[in-house]
Amino acid sequence: MVLRAFLLIVLLAILVLHAQASFSKVDQRRFYGLRPFLSSKATSALPVPVWDEQLGETFTQDYVNLSWNVSVVSQTDRYGYGPAYLLNGLTNAGWWYQVGVAYDWPETSGGYLPGFVMVFEVFNSTGFSVFPEGGGGGALNFSTSVKSGDTILLELSFSATNVSFFAKDYSTGAVAHTSYFAHGSYFVGSVHSPSNQNGFFTGVMTEEYHVDKFFGSLKPVLYQSFSKINTAWLWADEYDPSNGTQLFYNSTFMRFNYVYELQSFYTDGAYEYAYGYGFVTGKEPISLTVYAKPVYADFGEVVNLSLTAFVQTNSSFEYTIYLDNTRFYSSFSLSRALLLNTSIRALALGEHFYYVFVRTLKGYVASSKPFFFSVNPDPSLFVNVSRNVVDAGETIFLHFGVIGGTPPYTERIYDNRSLVASTNSSSLSFSLNKTGLVTLKVLLKDRTNYVSEQTLLLRVNPDPRAQLVFNRSFSDIGVPLPISVVVSGGTPPYSVNWYVNHTYATSGSLFYFVPRDNATYFVQAKITDDTGYTILTQALVLRVFSDPVAFLNVTSSPFTGKVRATVYVEGGTPPYRFAWYVNGRALNMSSQQIYLTLPKFGQNVIKLVVLDSSGYSITLEHKINYQPYTLYILLPIVVLLLVLYLTRKKRFNICKA
Repeated sequence: MVLRAFLLIVLLAILVLHAQASFSKVDQRRFYGLRPFLSSKATSALPVPVWDEQLGETFTQDYVNLSWNVSVVSQTDRYGYGPAYLLNGLTNAGWWYQVGVAYDWPETSGGYLPGFVMVFEVFNSTGFSVFPEGGGGGALNFSTSVKSGDTILLELSFSATNVSFFAKDYSTGAVAHTSYFAHGSYFVGSVHSPSNQNGFFTGVMTEEYHVDKFFGSLKPVLYQSFSKINTAWLWADEYDPSNGTQLFYNSTFMRFNYVYELQSFYTDGAYEYAYGYGFVTGKEPISLTVYAKPVYADFGEVVNLSLTAFVQTNSSFEYTIYLDNTRFYSSFSLSRALLLNTSIRALALGEHFYYVFVRTLKGYVASSKPFFFSVNPDPSLFVNVSRNVVDAGETIFLHFGVIGGTPPYTERIYDNRSLVASTNSSSLSFSLNKTGLVTLKVLLKDRTNYVSEQTLLLRVNPDPRAQLVFNRSFSDIGVPLPISVVVSGGTPPYSVNWYVNHTYATSGSLFYFVPRDNATYFVQAKITDDTGYTILTQALVLRVFSDPVAFLNVTSSPFTGKVRATVYVEGGTPPYRFAWYVNGRALNMSSQQIYLTLPKFGQNVIKLVVLDSSGYSITLEHKINYQPYTLYILLPIVVLLLVLYLTRKKRFNICKA
C-alpha cells in the first residue's frame, strides 16, 4: 500500500514537472548564419566568440535575382569582433546562398580577419555547408579599399547553371565576386514563418558573434531594396551554434501599406526598423516629429498641405514628402525645424495619405506616421421638410441629408435676403409669420466653403378662424337644431369636435342637437387643422323651452254667422305664428284673435295652426253649425204671439173697464 502511494506521488511529480516544462517552453527557432572563417593560425590571444546574434528581415515574395544596397559601418565589440551585412537567398530547391560584406569577421580559433571583405557561403538542402569546400564562411578581398559609411551593392543572381555572388562599392568602385552551382531556379519567400525547418530564408541580415551573451544594440546599418517590399518578417535571435543553446528569439509580421513609413521592432536590446524599400538594424540616432494641419478638400479644389517637422540629427538631411506612396516633394535641409507648405491640384476622389521621410547623409532614416485626408465630391444637399403647408407661427422642422463635401456643414435658411435660421447639425426648426406662398433658399456650406443651394416652397396659411352657423338660439324640447361651423384660414383638412356644456358630444362638420330638457345649453366646436393648430369657437347659448300648449275660444251667432275666435298659448318658444283656416281655406289672418262671418249654412270648421319659433306646431279645430232659416220660422211665431198677447191684454183692459 505504501509502495503504491509512493509510485502515485512520483507519477504526479513527473506530470507536474512535465506540465511546467511544457508551459515554460519557448520558440526554439534558430536561424543559420555565416560561419566564422577557418583560422589562419592555430591559436589567438582573443577568446573565441560563441554567441551568434542575428537581426534580420525575411521576404515573403519570390525573386529570380536579389539586389540590395547596404551602407556598411566599421563597428566592433570590446574584443574587436565585427559584424557581417548579408543578403540571403533560399532557392526553390531548398539550397541557401549568402553574400555580404564583413568587418573584422571572427576566425574559428579566435581572432579575426581585419577590414572589410566580401563574404559568402552555400548550404545544401539538408543544412550542411558545402561552399567554400573547406568549411566555414568564405572571404574575398575587394579590388580596392572599402571605407566605413560606403554603400555596397550586394547581388545574388542565377546565371546559366550558376548562382553569382557580387559586391561593389559605389564610392570607390571596389568589387568582389564569385559563383557556385545553381540548385533551383529562383529564390523563394517565406509566407508562414520567418525561416524554413533548416533556419534558411530569403532576406537581409546583420550578424555578429560575441564572446559573452549580448543584449545590446549595434550601430545603425541601412539596407535598401531596388523593388518594393509589401510584407516581411522582422526577427532577432541569439544562440550558441556549438550546442544549439538559444538565448532569445522573437519575430513579427509587417505589412508596408505606407511604403516609406518606418516601422520598428525591438526585442532583448535589439532594434530593427523597416519600410517598403529598406531595412535598418541598430538603433537610429535620428528622430523625426511632424505636426500636420488637417486637410480638407473637395474635388477640383486646391489641396493645401501644411506641416511642421522637427528633425533631431547632427548632419544635414534630405526630407521627402510622399503622397499616396509616391514622391511628391523633396529637398535638402540643414535646419532642425521645418515649416512645409505646399499645394496640390487635381487629386482624384477618395482617400489619400502623406507622410515625411528623412534620410541623413550618413544613411540614417526616419519617417512620420501617415496623415490621412479625403478628396470628396462636391456636396449635394437634400432637404426633408416636415410639412409643405403650415400655419403662420407653426414650427417647421427640416432634416438635411448631405452626400459628398467635407464636413462639418453649415446650413442657412434665407427668405429673400433675410436670414431665417442657421445650424451646424443635421436638423433645424424655425417658424414663419408671413402668409402665402413663401420661397426659401437653403444654403449648405462645407468646410472648404463650397456652397450648395436648394429652393424650398412653403404654403403659409393664416391661423384658422371658425364661426358657428345656426338659425336660432332657442328651441323646444326634442326639436333638432342644426348647427354647422365655417372655418377660414389654417391648413385643411379640419377636424371638428362638438361640446355641449363642455362635454364632448360628437364630431363632424354638422351637428344636429336635440335638447332633452328645459334648460340653457352652451354649444361649442373645437377645430383642429392639419398642422395640429386648435381653436375653440365662441359658445352658442341655447334656451330650450317646454312644448307649447294652445287653447281656442270661439263665440258665434247662429242667426248672423258672426264668429270671434281667440287662441291662448302657453309654453313653447315665442314669438308664435298663427295660420287660420275655414273649411280648409286659408284666411289672410295671422293674429291671435280674429273675427269672421261663416261662409255657408250648416257645419263650418275653423282650423288653427300654431307654430312657435322653434318650429313646434299645434293644430286646433272648432266646428260651428250655422242655421239662419230658424230665424225666419221663429220670427212670425214670435210676432203672432206678441199680437195675441197684446190683443188679449187690450181685451182684458176693456172688460175691466
